[in-house]
Amino acid sequence: MNWKYQPSASDIQWTRCLTEKIRDGGVWGIPREQTVYQFDKTHKKLRLIYGSPGMDFAALKAICPLIGWELVIELVEPKTMPPSEWQAILVESGMGKTLGGTYDIHSRIPKR
Repeated sequence: MNWKYQPSASDIQWTRCLTEKIRDGGVWGIPREQTVYQFDKTHKKLRLIYGSPGMDFAALKAICPLIGWELVIELVEPKTMPPSEWQAILVESGMGKTLGGTYDIHSRIPKR
């Protein structure tokens, strides 16, 4: 049986509010899926930058077009940026404690 997510009005509104509240270039982490998304408000793109697409990705894929956003996968490997910047992504997304370690919270995520 194939599962197809049908977003409710409250799911759509919640996601719309999220895109309004997170700053341009900001990140959002979903610890249960170990994923991190980055917001590009200029181009209205929500980028999966860390992790593997799961159920939440499927939900966002259904919702984003309904609110005028595009969901894209642009994975960033930790080895392609300085450790302090990668660690800042994890802290800002709320995943720092999940993955462990000490992080420099003053580093900023590079804009794309």
